[in-house]
Amino acid sequence: FSDGVTEENNPGGEEFGEDRLLRLLIEQGRGGAANLVDGIRMAVLDWAAGAVAADDVTVVVAARAP
Repeated sequence: FSDGVTEENNPGGEEFGEDRLLRLLIEQGRGGAANLVDGIRMAVLDWAAGAVAADDVTVVVAARAP
């Protein structure tokens, strides 16, 4: 992930943060790579409450073939 994920601010100026991202990974990590990327993207967008991102928001998830 890029720093734009964890450094995204909500309207109150609070950063999304690594702890919040880690909790999200734990909660949604078993739902598949595409679902995880979508979940992170939606969480960051919700956090920003419609504000334009100040930095790039990049997430890459690698899935291991069974």
